[in-house]
Amino acid sequence: MPRVTAKIALVMATLNGLAPWKTAGQVLRLAKGYGMETVVAVDHRSSDDTAEVLSPFIDRLIDFRNATPYCEEILDELIASARTHWCFIVSDDEMPSEELWKFALGAKEPFIYRPRMVAPLPGWRGHYLPLLTYQPRIFPQDSIRWPHGGIDILPVRALEERNIPQVLWHFNLWAPRK
Repeated sequence: MPRVTAKIALVMATLNGLAPWKTAGQVLRLAKGYGMETVVAVDHRSSDDTAEVLSPFIDRLIDFRNATPYCEEILDELIASARTHWCFIVSDDEMPSEELWKFALGAKEPFIYRPRMVAPLPGWRGHYLPLLTYQPRIFPQDSIRWPHGGIDILPVRALEERNIPQVLWHFNLWAPRK
């Protein structure tokens, strides 16, 4: 296995990561610019050439077959594929705040960290909706697993969890309603 100098891996699952309302490309470019390892799973149903277009920013690419509306069932495989001690999960429709990027890149105690999840409301500039889902996002690679897939399912965890004030912007409300 190639030597990895990154201290943390950005882990992402995506379906059509190039859609106009998704942030996958921007997040992966930033992660590579910060020197992070990038581990990405592209849903086989993607029809927008996500894997090909974003390949310069992906260290480890996993193609997976998925029948659910969400890509998170692949999280355990993604986390296990990282070659770093720390993992940072960012969904393809999210953007870490500058403060969260700094926190993810810095030295941390061995805890599972949960950032503050915030979603901007479309067309309502300046109004935000706090998300109430349980979403640990920064953790040592071997400290957490999802027994049935999905980030909204309570994971099996080996470490204490800590809420942190740094924001992870979640743009799911910008998605088209089908």
